Amino acid sequence: MDPRLERYRRMQKWRGARERDVEIAASLTSFAKETSRLAKALGDVAEAFEAVVPSEVAAHCTLVGLKAGTLTVELTSDGARFELDRFLRQGGEAALRERSAAANVKLAKVRVVMRHERS
Repeated sequence: MDPRLERYRRMQKWRGARERDVEIAASLTSFAKETSRLAKALGDVAEAFEAVVPSEVAAHCTLVGLKAGTLTVELTSDGARFELDRFLRQGGEAALRERSAAANVKLAKVRVVMRHERS
């Protein structure tokens, strides 16, 4: 074996270098677990959201998470944010809370965030 290569391999061991896992399987497994966890957490709330929120507004919304009774909704446009905010203030949030309670999910409030596109 080439002495330079042998020296390089010894240096890798000394420095604690590891080979990187470049396979996509680990990433896909992680993504599938996260998606499954999110689906379980949002299942009943997602159904309530679809039933209560007008479809033209819901089309621009993505349910991101439910933590400690707070539903986080991500929006794609300022117009959709305005429409959702107006809907929630005019009794939509109370209707969503009632519908979620019927599905044994405690919903305290809705948090609206904007999705910032990266270029």
